[in-house]
Amino acid sequence: MNDQELERLIHRIISGYQHLKVENSLYKLLSPDINLKVAADILYQENYEENLFSDFILKENILQVLISTETIDETFEDNLKVTEKRLEKAKIDLYKNFINKASRVKFKNTIASVNKTLNEAYSKKHSLDFLTLEHYCENLKNEYLICHTLYDHNNKLVFDNYPNIDYTLFNSIMHKIASQIISVADYKRIARSESWRKIYANSSSEVFSGSAVDYTEEQKAILSISKMYDKIYEHPECPSEDIIEDDDALDGWMLEQQRKNKQQKTEKGVDKTLGKGAGAQEVFLMTGRDKENIESVMEMNSPAALEKIKARTNIKEGQTIQEFDFKDTQDELRQKLVELNQRKK
Repeated sequence: MNDQELERLIHRIISGYQHLKVENSLYKLLSPDINLKVAADILYQENYEENLFSDFILKENILQVLISTETIDETFEDNLKVTEKRLEKAKIDLYKNFINKASRVKFKNTIASVNKTLNEAYSKKHSLDFLTLEHYCENLKNEYLICHTLYDHNNKLVFDNYPNIDYTLFNSIMHKIASQIISVADYKRIARSESWRKIYANSSSEVFSGSAVDYTEEQKAILSISKMYDKIYEHPECPSEDIIEDDDALDGWMLEQQRKNKQQKTEKGVDKTLGKGAGAQEVFLMTGRDKENIESVMEMNSPAALEKIKARTNIKEGQTIQEFDFKDTQDELRQKLVELNQRKK
Protein backbone atom coordinates (compact mmCIF):
# COMPACT_ATOMS: atom_id res chain seq x y z
CA MET A 1 0.00 0.00 0.00
CA ASN A 2 1.55 3.34 -1.07
CA ASP A 3 1.20 6.59 0.87
CA GLN A 4 -1.62 7.88 -1.36
CA GLU A 5 -3.68 4.71 -0.87
CA LEU A 6 -3.04 4.86 2.87
CA GLU A 7 -4.21 8.48 3.08
CA ARG A 8 -7.32 7.62 1.05
CA LEU A 9 -8.27 4.82 3.45
CA ILE A 10 -7.68 7.05 6.48
CA HIS A 11 -9.99 9.70 5.01
CA ARG A 12 -12.59 7.05 4.17
CA ILE A 13 -12.54 5.65 7.72
CA ILE A 14 -12.83 9.09 9.30
CA SER A 15 -15.64 10.17 6.95
CA GLY A 16 -17.78 7.16 7.89
CA TYR A 17 -18.81 6.35 4.30
CA GLN A 18 -17.28 5.10 1.06
CA HIS A 19 -17.66 5.93 -2.60
CA LEU A 20 -18.35 3.17 -5.10
CA LYS A 21 -17.96 3.33 -8.86
CA VAL A 22 -20.08 0.68 -10.59
CA GLU A 23 -20.73 0.63 -14.34
CA ASN A 24 -19.55 4.26 -14.68
CA SER A 25 -21.99 5.43 -12.00
CA LEU A 26 -20.96 6.83 -8.61
CA TYR A 27 -22.65 5.72 -5.41
CA LYS A 28 -22.23 6.61 -1.77
CA LEU A 29 -22.58 3.96 0.94
CA LEU A 30 -23.33 5.31 4.41
CA SER A 31 -23.07 3.48 7.70
CA PRO A 32 -26.42 2.37 9.17
CA ASP A 33 -27.50 4.04 12.42
CA ILE A 34 -28.56 2.03 15.46
CA ASN A 35 -32.27 2.15 14.58
CA LEU A 36 -31.61 0.68 11.15
CA LYS A 37 -29.43 -2.04 12.72
CA VAL A 38 -32.23 -2.96 15.13
CA ALA A 39 -34.72 -3.19 12.25
CA ALA A 40 -32.28 -5.44 10.36
CA ASP A 41 -31.86 -7.67 13.44
CA ILE A 42 -35.63 -8.04 13.70
CA LEU A 43 -35.80 -8.99 10.01
CA TYR A 44 -33.11 -11.62 10.59
CA GLN A 45 -34.92 -13.12 13.58
CA GLU A 46 -38.31 -13.20 11.86
CA ASN A 47 -36.92 -15.05 8.85
CA TYR A 48 -34.96 -17.42 11.05
CA GLU A 49 -38.08 -18.43 12.99
CA GLU A 50 -40.21 -18.69 9.84
CA ASN A 51 -37.72 -21.06 8.17
CA LEU A 52 -36.53 -23.00 11.20
CA PHE A 53 -38.32 -26.18 10.05
CA SER A 54 -37.71 -25.73 6.33
CA ASP A 55 -35.11 -27.46 4.14
CA PHE A 56 -32.29 -25.18 5.29
CA ILE A 57 -29.36 -26.67 7.20
CA LEU A 58 -28.63 -25.17 10.59
CA LYS A 59 -25.11 -23.92 11.16
CA GLU A 60 -24.71 -26.24 14.15
CA ASN A 61 -25.26 -29.26 11.85
CA ILE A 62 -23.03 -28.20 8.96
CA LEU A 63 -20.00 -30.16 10.19
CA GLN A 64 -21.91 -33.42 10.09
CA VAL A 65 -23.17 -32.61 6.58
CA LEU A 66 -19.60 -31.99 5.44
CA ILE A 67 -18.57 -35.38 6.81
CA SER A 68 -21.57 -37.21 5.32
CA THR A 69 -20.87 -35.72 1.87
CA GLU A 70 -17.19 -36.71 2.25
CA THR A 71 -16.09 -33.09 1.88
CA ILE A 72 -14.06 -33.67 5.05
CA ASP A 73 -13.41 -36.71 7.23
CA GLU A 74 -13.98 -37.22 10.96
CA THR A 75 -10.40 -36.28 11.82
CA PHE A 76 -10.73 -32.86 10.12
CA GLU A 77 -11.34 -30.76 13.25
CA ASP A 78 -8.52 -32.41 15.19
CA ASN A 79 -6.15 -31.98 12.25
CA LEU A 80 -7.22 -28.34 11.91
CA LYS A 81 -6.37 -27.65 15.56
CA VAL A 82 -2.98 -29.31 15.12
CA THR A 83 -2.27 -27.14 12.06
CA GLU A 84 -3.34 -23.98 13.91
CA LYS A 85 -0.94 -24.94 16.72
CA ARG A 86 1.81 -25.40 14.10
CA LEU A 87 1.16 -21.88 12.85
CA GLU A 88 1.34 -20.47 16.39
CA LYS A 89 4.62 -22.29 17.02
CA ALA A 90 6.11 -21.06 13.74
CA LYS A 91 5.21 -17.46 14.64
CA ILE A 92 6.73 -17.83 18.11
CA ASP A 93 9.88 -19.33 16.55
CA LEU A 94 10.01 -16.41 14.10
CA TYR A 95 9.80 -13.91 16.96
CA LYS A 96 12.46 -15.67 19.02
CA ASN A 97 14.86 -15.99 16.05
CA PHE A 98 14.01 -12.74 14.30
CA ILE A 99 17.52 -11.33 14.59
CA ASN A 100 18.93 -14.24 12.56
CA LYS A 101 18.25 -13.61 8.87
CA ALA A 102 18.50 -17.27 7.81
CA SER A 103 16.16 -18.39 10.57
CA ARG A 104 13.80 -15.54 9.77
CA VAL A 105 13.53 -16.66 6.15
CA LYS A 106 13.07 -20.28 7.24
CA PHE A 107 10.20 -19.55 9.61
CA LYS A 108 8.60 -17.09 7.18
CA ASN A 109 8.48 -19.89 4.60
CA THR A 110 7.02 -22.24 7.19
CA ILE A 111 4.33 -19.70 8.08
CA ALA A 112 3.44 -19.19 4.40
CA SER A 113 3.18 -22.96 3.89
CA VAL A 114 1.03 -23.54 6.98
CA ASN A 115 -1.18 -20.57 6.09
CA LYS A 116 -1.78 -22.10 2.67
CA THR A 117 -2.78 -25.40 4.30
CA LEU A 118 -5.09 -23.57 6.72
CA ASN A 119 -6.74 -21.53 3.99
CA GLU A 120 -7.49 -24.71 2.06
CA ALA A 121 -8.92 -26.29 5.21
CA TYR A 122 -11.06 -23.24 6.02
CA SER A 123 -12.30 -23.22 2.43
CA LYS A 124 -13.51 -26.81 2.86
CA LYS A 125 -15.00 -26.10 6.27
CA HIS A 126 -17.11 -23.23 4.93
CA SER A 127 -17.81 -24.64 1.46
CA LEU A 128 -21.44 -25.43 2.29
CA ASP A 129 -22.20 -22.40 4.45
CA PHE A 130 -24.40 -21.00 1.68
CA LEU A 131 -26.87 -23.80 2.44
CA THR A 132 -27.39 -22.78 6.06
CA LEU A 133 -30.36 -20.90 7.44
CA GLU A 134 -28.03 -18.45 9.17
CA HIS A 135 -26.38 -17.57 5.84
CA TYR A 136 -29.78 -16.98 4.23
CA CYS A 137 -30.91 -14.70 7.07
CA GLU A 138 -27.59 -12.84 7.10
CA ASN A 139 -27.94 -12.13 3.38
CA LEU A 140 -31.44 -10.73 3.91
CA LYS A 141 -30.15 -8.57 6.73
CA ASN A 142 -27.26 -7.20 4.66
CA GLU A 143 -29.57 -6.60 1.70
CA TYR A 144 -31.89 -4.59 3.93
CA LEU A 145 -29.04 -2.48 5.34
CA ILE A 146 -27.45 -1.71 1.97
CA CYS A 147 -30.75 -0.87 0.30
CA HIS A 148 -31.41 1.70 3.05
CA THR A 149 -27.92 3.26 3.06
CA LEU A 150 -26.88 3.39 -0.61
CA TYR A 151 -27.32 6.75 -2.37
CA ASP A 152 -26.67 7.99 -5.89
CA HIS A 153 -24.78 11.18 -6.90
CA ASN A 154 -27.97 13.19 -6.26
CA ASN A 155 -28.15 11.89 -2.66
CA LYS A 156 -31.24 9.81 -3.41
CA LEU A 157 -31.74 6.22 -2.30
CA VAL A 158 -30.80 3.90 -5.16
CA PHE A 159 -33.19 1.14 -4.08
CA ASP A 160 -36.09 3.32 -2.94
CA ASN A 161 -38.63 0.63 -3.81
CA TYR A 162 -37.29 -2.05 -1.47
CA PRO A 163 -37.90 -5.01 -1.41
CA ASN A 164 -38.57 -4.74 -5.17
CA ILE A 165 -35.04 -4.10 -6.40
CA ASP A 166 -32.85 -4.59 -9.46
CA TYR A 167 -30.77 -7.58 -8.40
CA THR A 168 -28.39 -7.28 -11.34
CA LEU A 169 -27.33 -3.84 -10.13
CA PHE A 170 -27.49 -4.92 -6.48
CA ASN A 171 -25.15 -7.88 -7.06
CA SER A 172 -22.68 -5.67 -8.96
CA ILE A 173 -22.64 -3.24 -6.05
CA MET A 174 -22.19 -6.07 -3.54
CA HIS A 175 -19.23 -7.35 -5.54
CA LYS A 176 -17.68 -3.86 -5.49
CA ILE A 177 -18.22 -3.52 -1.73
CA ALA A 178 -16.59 -6.91 -1.13
CA SER A 179 -13.58 -5.91 -3.25
CA GLN A 180 -13.05 -2.79 -1.14
CA ILE A 181 -13.12 -4.42 2.31
CA ILE A 182 -10.09 -3.35 4.33
CA SER A 183 -8.01 -6.36 5.39
CA VAL A 184 -6.66 -6.83 8.91
CA ALA A 185 -3.13 -6.43 7.55
CA ASP A 186 -4.07 -3.06 6.03
CA TYR A 187 -5.72 -1.92 9.26
CA LYS A 188 -2.43 -2.68 11.00
CA ARG A 189 -0.45 -0.74 8.40
CA ILE A 190 -2.78 2.23 8.86
CA ALA A 191 -2.56 2.04 12.66
CA ARG A 192 1.26 2.05 12.50
CA SER A 193 1.47 4.87 9.94
CA GLU A 194 2.71 8.30 10.90
CA SER A 195 -0.32 9.94 9.28
CA TRP A 196 -2.77 8.02 11.46
CA ARG A 197 -0.66 8.17 14.65
CA LYS A 198 -0.64 11.98 14.46
CA ILE A 199 -4.44 12.06 14.33
CA TYR A 200 -4.90 9.31 16.91
CA ALA A 201 -2.28 10.56 19.39
CA ASN A 202 -3.80 14.04 19.55
CA SER A 203 -7.38 12.85 20.13
CA SER A 204 -7.45 9.07 20.71
CA SER A 205 -10.77 9.26 22.60
CA GLU A 206 -12.41 11.74 20.20
CA VAL A 207 -11.10 10.83 16.76
CA PHE A 208 -14.60 10.31 15.43
CA SER A 209 -17.62 12.49 16.02
CA GLY A 210 -20.70 11.32 17.89
CA SER A 211 -21.22 8.52 20.36
CA ALA A 212 -19.22 5.28 20.19
CA VAL A 213 -22.46 3.43 19.45
CA ASP A 214 -22.64 5.30 16.14
CA TYR A 215 -19.10 4.44 15.02
CA THR A 216 -18.84 2.53 11.76
CA GLU A 217 -17.37 -0.99 11.71
CA GLU A 218 -14.24 0.44 10.08
CA GLN A 219 -13.89 3.05 12.80
CA LYS A 220 -14.30 0.44 15.53
CA ALA A 221 -11.71 -1.75 13.85
CA ILE A 222 -9.03 0.94 13.54
CA LEU A 223 -9.56 2.08 17.14
CA SER A 224 -9.34 -1.49 18.42
CA ILE A 225 -6.10 -2.16 16.56
CA SER A 226 -4.64 1.23 17.54
CA LYS A 227 -5.32 0.45 21.21
CA MET A 228 -3.66 -2.94 20.73
CA TYR A 229 -0.48 -1.16 19.59
CA ASP A 230 -0.78 1.23 22.55
CA LYS A 231 -0.67 -1.73 24.93
CA ILE A 232 2.28 -3.25 23.08
CA TYR A 233 4.31 -0.01 23.32
CA GLU A 234 3.42 0.32 27.01
CA HIS A 235 4.39 -3.29 27.80
CA PRO A 236 7.53 -3.66 29.99
CA GLU A 237 8.89 -6.21 27.50
CA CYS A 238 7.93 -4.23 24.39
CA PRO A 239 9.56 -5.80 21.31
CA SER A 240 11.79 -3.93 18.87
CA GLU A 241 10.31 -1.77 16.14
CA ASP A 242 11.36 -4.32 13.49
CA ILE A 243 9.23 -6.98 15.20
CA ILE A 244 6.29 -4.60 15.69
CA GLU A 245 6.31 -3.85 11.95
CA ASP A 246 6.28 -7.56 11.06
CA ASP A 247 2.76 -8.91 11.63
CA ASP A 248 3.84 -12.56 11.95
CA ALA A 249 6.68 -11.82 14.37
CA LEU A 250 4.42 -9.56 16.43
CA ASP A 251 1.81 -12.34 16.55
CA GLY A 252 4.60 -14.59 17.83
CA TRP A 253 5.50 -12.09 20.55
CA MET A 254 1.85 -11.82 21.66
CA LEU A 255 1.43 -15.61 21.65
CA GLU A 256 4.57 -15.95 23.76
CA GLN A 257 3.24 -13.37 26.25
CA GLN A 258 -0.08 -15.25 26.42
CA ARG A 259 1.80 -18.50 27.06
CA LYS A 260 3.83 -16.90 29.86
CA ASN A 261 0.73 -15.40 31.48
CA LYS A 262 -1.14 -18.70 31.26
CA GLN A 263 1.80 -20.57 32.77
CA GLN A 264 2.09 -18.09 35.65
CA LYS A 265 -1.63 -18.35 36.42
CA THR A 266 -1.49 -22.14 36.26
CA GLU A 267 1.53 -22.26 38.58
CA LYS A 268 -0.17 -19.98 41.08
CA GLY A 269 -3.27 -22.18 40.99
CA VAL A 270 -1.22 -25.33 41.49
CA ASP A 271 0.80 -23.77 44.34
CA LYS A 272 -2.46 -22.87 46.04
CA THR A 273 -3.79 -26.41 45.55
CA LEU A 274 -0.60 -28.16 46.69
CA GLY A 275 0.16 -25.98 49.69
CA LYS A 276 3.23 -27.41 51.42
CA GLY A 277 3.87 -29.81 48.56
CA ALA A 278 4.53 -26.98 46.12
CA GLY A 279 8.30 -27.38 46.49
CA ALA A 280 8.34 -31.07 45.67
CA GLN A 281 10.48 -32.28 42.75
CA GLU A 282 7.72 -34.48 41.42
CA VAL A 283 4.01 -33.75 41.67
CA PHE A 284 1.12 -35.81 40.27
CA LEU A 285 -2.11 -34.08 39.25
CA MET A 286 -5.28 -35.84 38.15
CA THR A 287 -6.20 -34.68 34.65
CA GLY A 288 -8.49 -37.45 33.43
CA ARG A 289 -8.36 -38.01 29.69
CA ASP A 290 -9.18 -34.46 28.68
CA LYS A 291 -6.51 -33.28 26.21
CA GLU A 292 -6.74 -29.64 27.31
CA ASN A 293 -6.22 -30.58 30.98
CA ILE A 294 -3.21 -32.70 30.08
CA GLU A 295 -1.71 -29.95 27.89
CA SER A 296 -2.31 -27.39 30.65
CA VAL A 297 -0.35 -29.46 33.16
CA MET A 298 2.43 -30.25 30.64
CA GLU A 299 2.85 -26.55 29.85
CA MET A 300 3.79 -25.95 33.49
CA ASN A 301 7.03 -27.87 32.94
CA SER A 302 10.28 -26.33 31.81
CA PRO A 303 11.97 -27.60 28.62
CA ALA A 304 14.34 -29.65 30.79
CA ALA A 305 11.45 -31.17 32.70
CA LEU A 306 9.67 -32.01 29.46
CA GLU A 307 12.79 -33.81 28.21
CA LYS A 308 12.85 -35.77 31.46
CA ILE A 309 9.20 -36.76 31.02
CA LYS A 310 9.80 -37.71 27.39
CA ALA A 311 12.75 -39.95 28.32
CA ARG A 312 10.71 -41.80 30.91
CA THR A 313 7.66 -42.28 28.68
CA ASN A 314 9.69 -43.63 25.74
CA ILE A 315 10.64 -46.86 27.53
CA LYS A 316 9.61 -49.81 25.39
CA GLU A 317 7.49 -52.63 26.77
CA GLY A 318 9.68 -55.25 28.51
CA GLN A 319 12.69 -52.91 28.61
CA THR A 320 14.44 -52.53 32.00
CA ILE A 321 16.23 -49.26 32.70
CA GLN A 322 17.84 -48.12 35.96
CA GLU A 323 17.41 -44.56 37.19
CA PHE A 324 21.14 -43.95 36.63
CA ASP A 325 20.74 -44.76 32.92
CA PHE A 326 18.75 -41.57 32.30
CA LYS A 327 20.78 -38.61 31.02
CA ASP A 328 19.15 -36.10 33.39
CA THR A 329 20.08 -38.27 36.42
CA GLN A 330 23.69 -38.49 35.21
CA ASP A 331 23.79 -34.70 34.69
CA GLU A 332 22.44 -34.11 38.21
CA LEU A 333 25.08 -36.42 39.73
CA ARG A 334 27.88 -34.71 37.78
CA GLN A 335 26.64 -31.31 38.99
CA LYS A 336 26.60 -32.52 42.59
CA LEU A 337 30.19 -33.83 42.23
CA VAL A 338 31.32 -30.45 40.88
CA GLU A 339 29.66 -28.64 43.80
CA LEU A 340 31.19 -31.09 46.28
CA ASN A 341 34.70 -30.61 44.86
CA GLN A 342 34.28 -26.83 45.00
CA ARG A 343 33.34 -27.02 48.69
CA LYS A 344 36.45 -29.10 49.45
CA LYS A 345 38.63 -26.41 47.91
